[in-house]
Amino acid sequence: MSKNFWNSIFVVLSLLAIVFSALFAASPAAQPIPHRDSGVFLYIAAGILDGKLPYLDFWDHKGPLIYYINAIGLSIASQSYWGVWMVEFVSLALSAALFFLTMRRFAGGTIAWVGASMWLLAFGHVFTTQFGAGNHVEEYALPFYAAQLYLYPTEKDERSNLRFLWVGIFAGLAVLLRPNLSSLLAAIILIALWSMFRGTKQGRHSHLYSLLFLTLGAGTPLLIAAGYFWRNHALRDLFSDVFLYNFLYAGRGNLYGEAFLNSFRVMGALNYLAFLAWIALIVSFNKLPKHFGDMGFVKLILVAAPLEIAFSLVSGFGYLHYFITWLPLLGGLACLFIRFISQIVPVETRRYFPTLLAAFLAIQAAPFAGDLRVYFQNPAKDNENGANSHISDESPPPALTEIQPLYEFAPKGSPVLFWGNEVQFNFIMDLPSPSRYVYIYPFLMPDYAAPEMQREFLDAIAQSQPVIVDIQPSLTPPIQSLKQWRQYPKAMPLIRYIAENYSRVAEIPVNSYYLAEGREWALPQKWIVWVRD
Repeated sequence: MSKNFWNSIFVVLSLLAIVFSALFAASPAAQPIPHRDSGVFLYIAAGILDGKLPYLDFWDHKGPLIYYINAIGLSIASQSYWGVWMVEFVSLALSAALFFLTMRRFAGGTIAWVGASMWLLAFGHVFTTQFGAGNHVEEYALPFYAAQLYLYPTEKDERSNLRFLWVGIFAGLAVLLRPNLSSLLAAIILIALWSMFRGTKQGRHSHLYSLLFLTLGAGTPLLIAAGYFWRNHALRDLFSDVFLYNFLYAGRGNLYGEAFLNSFRVMGALNYLAFLAWIALIVSFNKLPKHFGDMGFVKLILVAAPLEIAFSLVSGFGYLHYFITWLPLLGGLACLFIRFISQIVPVETRRYFPTLLAAFLAIQAAPFAGDLRVYFQNPAKDNENGANSHISDESPPPALTEIQPLYEFAPKGSPVLFWGNEVQFNFIMDLPSPSRYVYIYPFLMPDYAAPEMQREFLDAIAQSQPVIVDIQPSLTPPIQSLKQWRQYPKAMPLIRYIAENYSRVAEIPVNSYYLAEGREWALPQKWIVWVRD
């Protein structure tokens, strides 16, 4: 067999191995209890399979596509979290493949493989550094981003309008995950407008047609989604949950600089190489055409990368999963820079490039390899009671054993409000939420929850009389701490109702920990159970 065949086999197997390793920390084997965001998606997805509708039957502020992706995962594995993990695996593998094929056109196979490997390794380190990783919105945006890069037409492409149509479709799908996942779409529009401004009359017409096809493509999935929710009387709820809430949420944090600097710590060599690349490529922009030929793709990467960083940090918070959508763009910058340097250095120096590329990979892989050593040797380090030491099909994971006493107060199928935002326990314990407000965050946002929303929530609690579980410590104050709750006036009617009609009857200790290199994610230390008088 030819050398090219074996090279292709090596690329495929090596990238798949990194994908599997990167996602291991998110698998149910390593993490039997989903994290907070994932729990919301899974719970709503299970509701979709029962015929319910996001926003109308469940409140959440993510785009609708994430719930249907989770529903697909649950449906292919008999309501098991493993099905969602399989979808994650396919999503990441497809993203890596499209990235490799794209960068091979501009930088060659070896550099494309190095770039893909580096951003996958960075992805894995983000996952294992962040407690409770997996099933994030940003993960599912990666194949849509990679598809846009792959399909972005060259300047001499005779089918450019058709390509722009497909680029727009994938951009629209990314927006359906979350509205700010639109950096590539914004970059393409800005480049086209700039080219129209500076170009000839014929060129302006060409760019105008490109924009029209791009708009048609992006608008298609958005209009289909809007029509579906309008027909099911949920479009107004979608607008309130996704757009109004996120508009008020934007800018509430003030960690812009801290989050940006933290990206260098978490994503390692790729971040340094990519930002050096961006500066060098901007400074040397006029020298680039003879090395790359078609400059359209280079312009796209240079414009989209800073836009993606700005869009992802618009909330002002520095959650690590926000960095995930940076990765293919940073990987693209790294590939272009390596290609540029390899062309301008003296010929006798190029023999050192394989060593340099191997060094980049080794530096990028080192922190992730340390993470994997911990996870593969002992995915869940035991506490003194042996919790989390074994996962089997015959019995619930030991982490869940500690919370079984809740069933004494709330049998399976009975309504339970997990205070704050711990919907993952509604999902894994088969305890439905008493209302469409599956967590109370909308009532913590100033100027958001209208009086009718407050009445709807309170009426649902009064009618269903759920058990309320206050999991502490938490991001929300304890129920009984009235002084702390005064800063959230929208939630005060519910707090008063609980104080007047509920009694604290039990406290369930939960002491299981996941440990990794000094980083820990603990199940909450105590579950305080409140029941209706």
